[in-house]
Parts: sequence; C-alpha cells; structure tokens
Amino acid sequence: MSFPVPTLLLFLAAAPAPQDPPPVSLDDLLRLEAHLERLTPRLQEVTVGLRLGGAQGGAGSASGVLVSEDGLVLTVAHAFGSPGQRLQVVLHDGRTLPGETLGRESRRDFALVRILDGGPFPFAEIGRSEDLLRRQILLCAGHPGGIESGRPPVVRLGTLGERRRDWLITSCVLMPGDSGGPLFDLEGRVVGVNSRIEVDERINYHVPVERYLDAWEALVAGEDLSPSPFLRRGRPMLGAELSDHPEGVRVNRVQEGGPAAAAGLQAGDILTHLDGDRLHGRSSIRGLLRTYERGEEAVLRVRRGSRILRLPVILGVWGDEEPGDGKSPPIPLPPTGDGPGPDRGGGR
Repeated sequence: MSFPVPTLLLFLAAAPAPQDPPPVSLDDLLRLEAHLERLTPRLQEVTVGLRLGGAQGGAGSASGVLVSEDGLVLTVAHAFGSPGQRLQVVLHDGRTLPGETLGRESRRDFALVRILDGGPFPFAEIGRSEDLLRRQILLCAGHPGGIESGRPPVVRLGTLGERRRDWLITSCVLMPGDSGGPLFDLEGRVVGVNSRIEVDERINYHVPVERYLDAWEALVAGEDLSPSPFLRRGRPMLGAELSDHPEGVRVNRVQEGGPAAAAGLQAGDILTHLDGDRLHGRSSIRGLLRTYERGEEAVLRVRRGSRILRLPVILGVWGDEEPGDGKSPPIPLPPTGDGPGPDRGGGR
C-alpha cells in the first residue's frame, strides 16, 4: 500500500525550514493535499521497477520512469553494468515485461532502458530542472527497500536544497531500491532521477533530466559513454598533498593557485566524501578523480575541527590536452513541454 497523502505532508514538515518561510494557511495545506491526491496515482502509473539477472524482491532491483509510449525508461547507470543486458520491468500494477539496457554514463550516473513487449505505455512528460528554485516542493517515487508484490511505487515529498550542473540535492528521502526512480515537480513533470544518498537523510542526490537530453541520441543507440578509468594524460587533479586518515584523507599542504586553494581547502582539513562517495585513503580519491573531466565541478565534504563543510571545487588537469568539443544534437527527444503532467500513452 502506498503512503496516504497526509503522510506525504509529514515529509515536508521534516524538511529543513527556510530562513524566512512564507506564511502557510490551513487552506493552502488543504489545497496541496487535494492536489497530491489527484496527482499521486498518475506518478505511480509511470514509475517502474527493474530487476536484473532474475532477482526477486529487493535483490538486484532498482527503479525507473517511463518517458515514451513505446517503453523508453530513464534510470541510473549504477543499476546495470553495460548496454545490451536483458532485465525485467515491473509496472505499477505488478505486470512484468521483458526489457533491455540501452546507453549509460557511469560518471554522472544516467542510463536508458527499453521495454521490449506491450505498449503503448503511460509516460511522464519531461520538465526542466534548470527552472527549479531553492526550497521548491518536489516529489520522488520508487521502490524503497526493493520491489514488493502488491505494493505500488511509493511517492514521497521534499524540497530542493541545491541545484548544480550535474546534481540536484533534495530532502526527498531515498532508500536502496529507489535508485533510478523519478523526481517530479508539482505538475508531474520529470525533472530528475534518483541517484544516491548522503549520511544525512536530508541530503539526497538526483541526476538532472537535462543530462539525459544532452546525450539522448547516444543513449537510444545503446552507447556506453562512461569515461575510461585508465586514462592517464589529462587526468584531473585537486592540487593538494594528501595522506591517509582514519576518517578519509588528510590535507597536508595546498598548492598555491591550484583548485584546492581556490575552493578554500586548508592544511589539516579531513576530506570524508567526494560528491557523496565515501573516501577511504588517498587511493580512493585518486580512483574517483580519474572518472572526472577537465574543468568539472565536484563537491568535497570536509571536517575542519568540529565543523563539517561542503566545498565545491573546479578540478584542474595534468597535461595539456584540450577537451573534446561539441556533441551531435540529441534526436529524437522524449516529449517535453508545459502540459498537465504524465500522459496516459497515445493521448497526445
């Protein structure tokens, strides 16, 4: 059974309070409750579960969202290892259909799946994460704890905390099994896809929907866009001397004029996470840095004395290679626009 709408409102109450919250009346809450009662079944209808390798229940399962009537599904790259794999797609009503994995990009954690049988399917309209405002109310959906027989996708409510080029950070509470599920605005448009969580349950990462659109043609063609972990020349750098530490990585010295200095890192800082990934010594941060590109932004979680900081850093690069230029225009794109939310398939 899915959460009732009053329970959804509790997720909003648990979100971090804004500095100057606008006045909210009882009438406002009642209107929101009525809107969510109408919208929630439509969001559940376009949210699917994914099972790889014949997994049952929560084992090996993830979530996704239908974005075309012929069965294209947005999900995350860490849900599967390569294009061309067969999997099971579980619809909101429990029906299970065959599917296959298409393109993926592991660094930014986005991927595409296609349902191979049935249709036309209900699907969600694509929105624009670039238009979102801080503290805007959003809804996430998925299969927390894994796919459960008789339980439709679970919808939760939260607010946008931060919007960056490669990530949306919200207070929409995620659990294992939610990865790949959709992040909706209150019009029911997909603006992101659930990716990963931090230790703090109020910090949850979602892939902006624009990352899919930027690479749409390659994703549909089944290309693996993941950067090679073996690239050496041109590998990004932090510009700091590091050493192993029980909590992660210690900064011993900061290179003057380097990326770490520009980000505000100081000698003595302890780095615990890089873009949400836990650090376990120098080898772990070096391995993660190899998956980034020149000029990319990453966020370091830093302990400085008793304070916990989150510092954005623009990564520099060893060597003198020029970055690649341009991409082919992504065609054809899934439906976008300013319509009323999920389409019922074929109803355009």
